[in-house]
Amino acid sequence: MYQVRLISVLIALSTAVSAQVGPRAIASGKIIIEGRPAVVQLDSKVTTTIRLPEPVNSVVLGDSTVFHAEYSPSEPLLVFARSLSSTSAESNLVISTTRGRQFVLILRSVGTREHAGGADLLVMCKASGGFFIEDTFPDSLIAE
Repeated sequence: MYQVRLISVLIALSTAVSAQVGPRAIASGKIIIEGRPAVVQLDSKVTTTIRLPEPVNSVVLGDSTVFHAEYSPSEPLLVFARSLSSTSAESNLVISTTRGRQFVLILRSVGTREHAGGADLLVMCKASGGFFIEDTFPDSLIAE
């Protein structure tokens, strides 16, 4: 009986919270594959989180007067980016990882114009396929 009440309360709470949040507050995101440049929409009022498959080695930003990107050694899989301008702007961002992967992003500031999708709040970067055997085993373990 206790479990039925608990589940009923949880369902009622989740319905109330989703009604208060509304459809405009739903975070939009995208998936980016290594080696394929992708456009990421940024806004000056929110920070976009970019999650990588392995630790970040370096971040290179094309125009640092219009966009800001940073990463922290305490969170090696995350890069945070945002637009510094309230007008429309565009630049590039190259993220390289400790295993030599590069992710190329075209950053676009949403600006003051109305954009149907808004800013991308979460960007997931995925490694491209193509590695059959990783260099984790010595050659003597591979049969001839």
